[in-house]
Amino acid sequence: MEGPRLSELRVSGSEYGSAIPLVYGAACRLSGTVIWMGPVGERKSRRTETHGGGGKGGGGSSTKTTTTTYSYDVSLALGLCQGPVRALRRIWADGRLLWEAGQELDGLAAGLQLYSGDETQDPSPVIESIEGAGRVPAYRGLAYVVLERLELGPFGNRLPNFTFEVALPPERTRLSDALSDLCTRAGVGPVQALALEGQPLRGYAIPRIMSAREAIEPLQRAYFFDIREQDGQLAFRPLVQVAQTRISEGDLGAFDADARETADFAEGAPVPRLASRRADVHSLPRALAVQYADVTRDHQAGVQQARRRESLSRSETELQLPLLLTADEARSIAERSLALAWQQRVTHEITLPPAYRRLGPGDVVSLELDGAELQGRILERRFAAPGLLSLELVADRTGPGSALETAAPPGVPALAARNRAPARNSPTRLILLDLPALRSQDAGAGFYVALGPTEPALRWPGALVEGGGLPQPESFRSLAESETAAVTGRAQTVLPSGPVTHWDRAAAVVLQLDDPERELDSLPEDQVAAGRNLLWLGGEILQFASAELLGPGRYRLSRLLRGRLGTEAAVANHEAEEAVVLLDGPGLGRFALDVNDLGRPRWYRAVTWGRDGADAEVTQRICAGRALQPWAPVHLRGRRAANGDLAITWVRRARLDRRWRDGFDTALEDGPEAYELEVLQDGDVLGEGAVLRRETCPAPAFTYTAAQQQADFGSLPAAVRLRVCQISPVVGRGLTKEAEL
Repeated sequence: MEGPRLSELRVSGSEYGSAIPLVYGAACRLSGTVIWMGPVGERKSRRTETHGGGGKGGGGSSTKTTTTTYSYDVSLALGLCQGPVRALRRIWADGRLLWEAGQELDGLAAGLQLYSGDETQDPSPVIESIEGAGRVPAYRGLAYVVLERLELGPFGNRLPNFTFEVALPPERTRLSDALSDLCTRAGVGPVQALALEGQPLRGYAIPRIMSAREAIEPLQRAYFFDIREQDGQLAFRPLVQVAQTRISEGDLGAFDADARETADFAEGAPVPRLASRRADVHSLPRALAVQYADVTRDHQAGVQQARRRESLSRSETELQLPLLLTADEARSIAERSLALAWQQRVTHEITLPPAYRRLGPGDVVSLELDGAELQGRILERRFAAPGLLSLELVADRTGPGSALETAAPPGVPALAARNRAPARNSPTRLILLDLPALRSQDAGAGFYVALGPTEPALRWPGALVEGGGLPQPESFRSLAESETAAVTGRAQTVLPSGPVTHWDRAAAVVLQLDDPERELDSLPEDQVAAGRNLLWLGGEILQFASAELLGPGRYRLSRLLRGRLGTEAAVANHEAEEAVVLLDGPGLGRFALDVNDLGRPRWYRAVTWGRDGADAEVTQRICAGRALQPWAPVHLRGRRAANGDLAITWVRRARLDRRWRDGFDTALEDGPEAYELEVLQDGDVLGEGAVLRRETCPAPAFTYTAAQQQADFGSLPAAVRLRVCQISPVVGRGLTKEAEL
């Protein structure tokens, strides 16, 4: 199924059986189809010129040259569209303007006559003068033009390619007029289109035979309305709607008791209240281009494009609209279409009791879920168990205040440039993260930086990060910049401790993104294990496989991999309202620092482009050089010999090249190899005991002799608590591992 295209309106022809275009709106530019042509008239003219003669004394001779030229003309009729039309405005021949209303033909033709295509028009006298009276049809219902004795010389003695601009009567100039007429022609009517009566049409042409659905779809894409059946009629309503029905949380997850016994639910387990699916980000467009007929350029084809600045997708798509628009209107359509594609990537399924049986496709509803409100548009309604209603919804953010409402509708002349973002720019939120290296090229000292608007409802064009060794901004230098906001938020629940050696399938955390328009994706576990969905949460780096949408920008994360990239020490230290940053999402940057700046206070600020830097908050931070610190060793073990000696071993870890290349050992990244081992006195809590002995080891092993143990404890202890770390030649002690052997 394919709707009309711009290219189908530009070339005139004379094929038998050509479709008659159907047009709506204030005006349309159409190619003409030759429906009749008279005999070609030939005219011969002679011109004689005399050369020579005269001379001194009247002598000499002269010669005469006679030149014969031929010129041609033809009378023809060109069908335009289904009538009636109101007036003929302009004619183009081979792309050159030939005639405008109110002008003379300047000898190009003997006469021009428009037949509007009403049901009372008479046959053309020009055609009758050649074909004979009573032998010419009136072509009622067809708007056509008759050109009498058109001069062919200016066009190389051939018929040029004609296009015509026609004006339409008032009853065909609104969107509701077009929709009602198309449905009536398809045998569907009457329809309810009162909600769209205020929307004018500049121009829309249907150049070939197609279904009513094919003809309506371009209008639906441009004017953002929904179609549903209501009381036995088709109803057309704009997408911008408030929710008509509020569904309480208690009504979600309705079930039939008899059906539950055979369902795959554990005994006592709750029935799922909401099942959500999210389209793969790579299947959505990063950019969308709209092709249209430009009203300011004589209806020539134009292109306007919208593009997302932050997107993992590489897909780009095109929307062909055979509509007459301005450039601003086409750009508005592109921006809103792209936003809608991303906003409605999430679908939900819910089951409701019989009280909601009047709900149907096209209705907008709001759901109460875990204290938040979620709005959705119904796509499909099914009857589940006896008396229960199963609904499929698409996430809907098209209500009041949305992008669809604030952008001016196409077809309405703009009084000012359409920019749906407010003129005032938002201040910038600055998050500096002293993290382990996420990539091998990040091995040096520095901060990862996440920028974004403090007020997501305002415009945020990007920001510049500045900093220096003194708190006065006059001493700051530029460190980084970004025009893409990072994905940030806050945890609304406390993440409990969990395992770091395998999947944590028990714990979950609920978080709220700072920008409710941003999204998180659920992914297969093999993709997560390969490095996707990396998140910083209050000091711990973790990964998640499940991101359950609870409301706009609100997610429950579960199926976790914990303590990633050497952050296992932070697994048990979470608190409420911790900051969250998506580390493999868009917008995360990094700037380098000199190693001499490690451990020293420095000052930073983020200045929004277009705002005065004086109102940007200055913050102090100290970089410890986590990207340079060796990770804590693992597999700390001890074995006591018969003589009482304790042989202690451990395994170092690589912080950059983490691939196990030879199957034996990891790469040595901090040379020369050195470790520090501490023997701790017993304490109430692991790590609180005093240091009894500190040893430097050139290899991941140490023999704690019986004599040393007696010196430290007075006798051979039954257990020994140890702390070990690898030493970096740049930053010194790395992260520590403690264990009782």
